[in-house]
Amino acid sequence: MTSLQNLLTEMEPQLIERHFTALVAKHARYIERKAAGERGMMFHQQYRDVAGMSGATDEARTAWFRKMAIEAGKAEAHAFEQKLTRKLAGVEVTELQGTWYQFTIWGSKDGAKVRLEQNVIWKFAPRSYRSYNQFPARIYVDGKFTPEAKFLAAK
Repeated sequence: MTSLQNLLTEMEPQLIERHFTALVAKHARYIERKAAGERGMMFHQQYRDVAGMSGATDEARTAWFRKMAIEAGKAEAHAFEQKLTRKLAGVEVTELQGTWYQFTIWGSKDGAKVRLEQNVIWKFAPRSYRSYNQFPARIYVDGKFTPEAKFLAAK
């Protein structure tokens, strides 16, 4: 059985790597187009910083991508940890199985059996360079699906 803290610790570097890979892949073609003088593209402020690096070395671009990936990955991991802690408030966790991107937690709350199925879904914002993760969860109390708001409201 994996501990919850181990799982959360494993998550942060994975999220950072996902962001880094996505940034490099997504930006590479835009940087090449900008360097070639193509016009008519809209840039967000952070993207302008990258686009201005058209003459920069690959090392400088890679360092910038790594910096952005670390910031995004750490922020998402911290936000997810807070969200999961809120969901599990009052739940006595008895078992956890899975990996950092898809896991199930079993436990009990006020005498009822609780199962939380958690996923990490990777997405890109439309018309943007931003990649992000969504953290949907399905909560079951005594085998029946329970919306998160109702589950959190039950004290």
